[in-house]
Amino acid sequence: MSHYVLLISARAHARLVEMEALEEAGIEVRATAQRARALASVRQRRPDLVLLDLDLWPTDGMDVCRDLWQTCHEPRLPVMLMGGGREVAPRLAALEAGVEAFQPLPVTPRELVLRISAILRRVPPPQAADPASAVERLAIGPVTAIAGQRSALFQGSSVALTATERRLLLALARSGERIRSRAELAAVVWGQVGNPLRHRLSTQVRRLRAKLGGADCPIETVRGRGYRVRPGASLAA
Repeated sequence: MSHYVLLISARAHARLVEMEALEEAGIEVRATAQRARALASVRQRRPDLVLLDLDLWPTDGMDVCRDLWQTCHEPRLPVMLMGGGREVAPRLAALEAGVEAFQPLPVTPRELVLRISAILRRVPPPQAADPASAVERLAIGPVTAIAGQRSALFQGSSVALTATERRLLLALARSGERIRSRAELAAVVWGQVGNPLRHRLSTQVRRLRAKLGGADCPIETVRGRGYRVRPGASLAA
């Protein structure tokens, strides 16, 4: 199973770039710009690492960090803080407070992934799911989406998917023939909405279709409304 990182950042474009870089490295990542959502997320599922922006308007990243530690205190949740430019003072203050690492900005996606990977190597690997527990499998035509796995099946053959593609496929498979707008799907896939995300969603759908049979993929575009599973495609839990 892949490691799971929670990214908390108000830098919208950089957040998307960082998400994609982490996913390409095989790291599962969810992102938010809101303190309340971040705290709710760690209560629901403890991440292996939190990647936290120091500058979170209107609050301070260190305040959020302390809230996260209070929420996940045994053992202390690993946090990598970003920001502060090249100034030494905020870096020292964060390290003295107990963060795992401090990454000055700007940073290239490649360097960020390498630094995060180095931290995750010190983190115990995530526990595998109990094989006796039920696994959600959703069949739509020749495609089978399997919750919790890093691949899908197309005509019985395994196809590797990124974390974004997996979330997109599962959202559509669970919705069946109900039309999901681009805004709805962006909220499911990235936890946020906005015009740039709707455009990026179209790109993700094209990539997903290309991996899952092209013209044979059962994901259908409904012009002006969004996407759905093609009517008539079999759907089974």
